[in-house]
Amino acid sequence: MTELIRLVSTAALVISSSWALALIVKASLALVAALIVARLCVRQRAALRHLLFAATFGALLALPLVAAVGPATIVELPVARSAAPSIAGPTEADSISDDHALAMPGSLPGADAPSALSMRQLLVSAWLLGVVLFSAPMALGLFQLRRLCRRSRTWLDGQSVVDTIIAKTGLRTRVVLLQHEAVPGPLTCGLLTPTILVPSDAANWNEHALQRALVHEVEHVRRKDWMTHCVARAVCALYWFHPLVWVAWRQLRLEAERSCDDAVVGQEDAREYASLLITCAQRQVSEAGLPILAMATRGDLSVRVAALLNRRQRRGGVTGSCVAVAVVVAMIASWAMGTVMFAQPTAGAAIAQSPKLSFEVVSIKRNISGEQDIVVNAPNGTAYNTMNVALLGTLMRAYQVKNVAGAPDWVESERYDITAKAAGKPTFDEVTGMLRTMLTERTKLKAHIEPREMPVYALVVATPNHPGLRRFAQDCSAVLAGRDAAMKAGQPLPPPGANGALPCAFTWAAAINSGGITMARLAGLLDWVAGRVVLDRTGLSGPYEFTLSFASPYVGAAPDDRPNLFTALPEQLGLKLEPTRAPIDTLVIDYIERPSEN
Repeated sequence: MTELIRLVSTAALVISSSWALALIVKASLALVAALIVARLCVRQRAALRHLLFAATFGALLALPLVAAVGPATIVELPVARSAAPSIAGPTEADSISDDHALAMPGSLPGADAPSALSMRQLLVSAWLLGVVLFSAPMALGLFQLRRLCRRSRTWLDGQSVVDTIIAKTGLRTRVVLLQHEAVPGPLTCGLLTPTILVPSDAANWNEHALQRALVHEVEHVRRKDWMTHCVARAVCALYWFHPLVWVAWRQLRLEAERSCDDAVVGQEDAREYASLLITCAQRQVSEAGLPILAMATRGDLSVRVAALLNRRQRRGGVTGSCVAVAVVVAMIASWAMGTVMFAQPTAGAAIAQSPKLSFEVVSIKRNISGEQDIVVNAPNGTAYNTMNVALLGTLMRAYQVKNVAGAPDWVESERYDITAKAAGKPTFDEVTGMLRTMLTERTKLKAHIEPREMPVYALVVATPNHPGLRRFAQDCSAVLAGRDAAMKAGQPLPPPGANGALPCAFTWAAAINSGGITMARLAGLLDWVAGRVVLDRTGLSGPYEFTLSFASPYVGAAPDDRPNLFTALPEQLGLKLEPTRAPIDTLVIDYIERPSEN
C-alpha cells in the first residue's frame, strides 16, 4: 500500500511539473466523470444529461484560464524530495576548484538553451495547427448558414404556426421561419435572431407533421442550444487531440435532440413522430456538411427512435434552479481543478522543528577583490568555508532550496568570505541548522518557504543505452557509513577511482567526475550551469559512475573547444535537458540586512 501511494504521488508530481500535461489530465478527469455520471443517469431525462455535458464543456473552457491566472492551491504529497542534499555531505571530495566558478550563484550569468526548436515549441506549433484545422469546418459551416439564410424566402403560413407554438411556450424571442430548396430537413441557427430553416416542400407536409417538426425546432430556440453547441464546438477545437472531447461532443448533440424529441412527445404520438424522424433522416445524403442543429441525422436515429418508443424513459425539461446549480458546480470544479497543484512537502516544517544549532566560531568578511574565482570547501577543522561567494549561495545551502525570491540585489551581487568552525565533525544536516542560526543572528533574516511555479529543465533520457553511464555496484549507504567511521577514527579514506572521485562522491574541476552518484544528485549539480533548476526525470535509480566534460558557460572564461552542456549531455551520457515548468520550493525573503562582519 505504501509503495502504491508513493507511485501515485510521484506520478502526480510529474504531471504537475508540466502546465500542459496537468491541464490535459484535469480535462480528462472532468470528461471521464461526465461520461460516467451520464451513464449512471441513462434512465433520467435527456435534458438533465444535456445540462451535464454543457456544464462540462463550460468547465473545459474555463480550465486553461483558471490555471493561467488563478492562485495556485498547493497540495503536498508524501514522497522523497528530489532536491534532497547530497547523501555524502560536504567532504573534501566535494570541494570546488577555481576552474569551475560556474557552479555557484553570483558567478554564472545563465546559460541559454540550444537555438534549435525544442520539443515544447514543436508541440505548441502542432497544437495551434490543429486548432486552426478543426476550427475551419465550423467557421465554414457558419458562413454557409449565413449565406443560406440570406438566400432563403419567408413562408407566411408556416410563420403563423411558429408564432402559435411560441405563444404556447411563453417564449418572448422572435423566431423567423425561412424556406430553401437546399435544406434537406428542418434545422435551427442564430442567437440574436433565431431562425428555423425548412425545405421548400414543407408546404406540402400534413398539418401534424409540420406541427411536430416546428415544435422540435422551437424547443431548440427555447433551450438556447445554438449558443451552447457553438461554444462546445469551439472547445472541441481547443482540445482537438483528446478523443474523449469528441465523445462528449457527440453525446451533447444527441441529448439536445432527445430533449427536443421529449418536448414533442409530450404533445404528440411517439410512433408518428418517430416515423417523421425516419423520413427526415432518409433525406440526408451526408452528415459531413450538416449544420449544428439539424432535426434528424442518420448517426443517432436508432438511439432516438428507441428512446421515443421506450415508455419507461423519463421525459421533460430542467428547471432554472437546476441550470443555476450546474453553472455553480461547473465554476467551482473548474476553479478547484485549475488551481490545484501537487508539490513535495516544503522545508518549512522541518526548519521549524529542528533544534537550534550554532557554530563555535564564525568569520564573515566582505570580499572586494573583484576576482571571479570562488572556493567552496570544508577543510579539516572547518565545518563551512566559502571564499568570494554571494550570500545567495549560503541562503540556498542553509534552507535547501533552489530558488530565492524577494531578496535585495546585494544578496546576489556582493561577495563574502565565510569561515565557520564547529566542535567535532558535524553532519550535513547539522551544518545546515548551524547556517540557519548564523544567518538569523548575523543578517536578522526573516523568511518563509513556499512552492512557486517557474521555468525549469527536466533531465531526461535521450538514448536508451545511456552511453557513458556505468552503474555503481556497491551499496552507497554502507560505503558512506564506512567512510564516516574511518574519518572519525582518523583512518585513511578508501582510494579514489580511475577518474579521481571517491566511491559514492564526485569531484568537479575540469569535468564532473562521479564515483557513484544518483541522477537526482547530477540534476542538482547542473542547476547553476543550465541557468535554471534541473529536475531528475530520467527514471534511472541507483548511483552511476561517469565523467561529464563541457565548456564553461562563465563569461570571461578561457577559450574552450569542448561542447556546451546541452550538447555534451546527449553525446557523453545519453541524457538531455528539456524545458518545462514545475513548482519549486522558494525561500521568500521577508527581511534581511547585510551580515555583520568580523
